Amino acid sequence: MGWSTSPANVHLTGGGTCTITASQGGDTNYLAAVDVTRSFSIAKASQTITFASLPDMTYGDADVALSATASSGLDVTFTAQDDCTVSGTTLHITGAGTCTVTASQVGSDDYNPAPDVQRTFQIAKDSQTITFAALSDKTYGDADFPLSASSNKGL
Repeated sequence: MGWSTSPANVHLTGGGTCTITASQGGDTNYLAAVDVTRSFSIAKASQTITFASLPDMTYGDADVALSATASSGLDVTFTAQDDCTVSGTTLHITGAGTCTVTASQVGSDDYNPAPDVQRTFQIAKDSQTITFAALSDKTYGDADFPLSASSNKGL
């Protein structure tokens, strides 16, 4: 046989276009062959987000650190709506009611955007106590007297 091939493996390093050139430099009996170039497209990979459910909370609870991961390893961002806000990865409760947090990953040159993942939870009202001193007995006709009571939440 007067020919042979050298198997080669192609390692894909990202989405886009790949161009491969085959060359044969010739030898003492043959001239160099004309290079042959072939190109093909590499589609972006899909990705998913893993974002655990969030527990119900109570108004006044401490801020919570959010955590989610994308199968691509790219950074996940968060947004919030209703009775909460997000700054970076920190969730802050702004009132009693409902909170919905959305985890997103917009994609890159190599990955398509991941489908958003939403987590909704309830925010209960915080409890409070009233401080109200005991009142002394009075007699009909006594002068008006002041009352004072306070809430431990400043209401």
